[in-house]
Amino acid sequence: MHPKWQYFVFILLSLTLVSYFAVLLRIFGTLHATISENIKPQPISDNLLLWTIIVCAAYCLMLLLTRRYFTVIPYYYYWIAPVFALIISTATYPRFADDILIYVMHARTIVLYGMNPYITLPETVEHSRLAELTTLNITNVYGPVWTFISIIPTLIAQKNLLINIILMKVLVILLFLSTAATLDYHNQREKIANRIMLLVAVLWNPLLLVDIGINGHNEAVMMFFLVVAIILLLHHKKTATFITFSIAVLTKYIPILLLPLLFIKLTKNSKKIITITQGIAILLATAIISFTPFANKKIFYGIYEQSTIVLASFFSLSGALHIPFIIGECLFYSSFVTITFLVWKGKRTTLWGIYHTILWYLIIGTKLFHP
Repeated sequence: MHPKWQYFVFILLSLTLVSYFAVLLRIFGTLHATISENIKPQPISDNLLLWTIIVCAAYCLMLLLTRRYFTVIPYYYYWIAPVFALIISTATYPRFADDILIYVMHARTIVLYGMNPYITLPETVEHSRLAELTTLNITNVYGPVWTFISIIPTLIAQKNLLINIILMKVLVILLFLSTAATLDYHNQREKIANRIMLLVAVLWNPLLLVDIGINGHNEAVMMFFLVVAIILLLHHKKTATFITFSIAVLTKYIPILLLPLLFIKLTKNSKKIITITQGIAILLATAIISFTPFANKKIFYGIYEQSTIVLASFFSLSGALHIPFIIGECLFYSSFVTITFLVWKGKRTTLWGIYHTILWYLIIGTKLFHP
């Protein structure tokens, strides 16, 4: 493809991605209007599905062209459109997933009210506009590492609810961009083929950008630590792998499914009992240290109770979470199993497993197709 045509098509696809987020801002409404001016979100436009199909088609075309035809586009150009899209998303109201509002409520429970979010229901202390917009009134079911990280925006914003939500989104976005940069840096060092295409696969995925930028899901934080742990695993950094993996688990508990993989991979050239003991000791020590500030006999019972309620809602056809969301959850969890099988085949295949996980994750919580 002629260089001029390469730039023309690249700019066109970039504008498509950014325009999609501008459309979402108009359809979903702004955070300021919903939070500060008490304006109720408007009904979802019928054009949303059409716009989503268009931007997904543009994403697929971008992957194809990056792999075969784009030869003169500078590296940093690939970051511009996604970053602009994420900037727009910080001002967009999270119409289909109120998780980020729950994160803020739990953080405010600690910072503003001095209460333990693992045993305190938000409705007992939170009486702001935030309480009116959330659908789940539950105690904190996330790991203590995420709890510590999530209070940073609240410490800065204090009682300013709008700034608090925006900063929480910025925090999640920065960790997502750090994940993409970490993967790309690793690909560069390992001289993995189609490096730019792999970067585009994550960074330009429109539904993933929606879930990270608009919905602000904290899986982006967990995924950052998990990706770092897997890369350390590939370089046989045993202690660092266990520490980083423990942080990922205590951000959001689902990575614990990969613990057997770590043991199998790290015990090939070392004594199994010593390695397994070291891994369990590091995980337990990290858990004890991070849970200590919230120590209370009701904590784990509360986590169990609230988690069963959340899990039950995943499989309730009459609830707010419908079949597409359930499918997305199943695909996300199955992708961890995919990594487990791929990791034995070498570094390159493992990186594809990581990308596979992130790409399947895009369905979680987005719920774009059923208002």
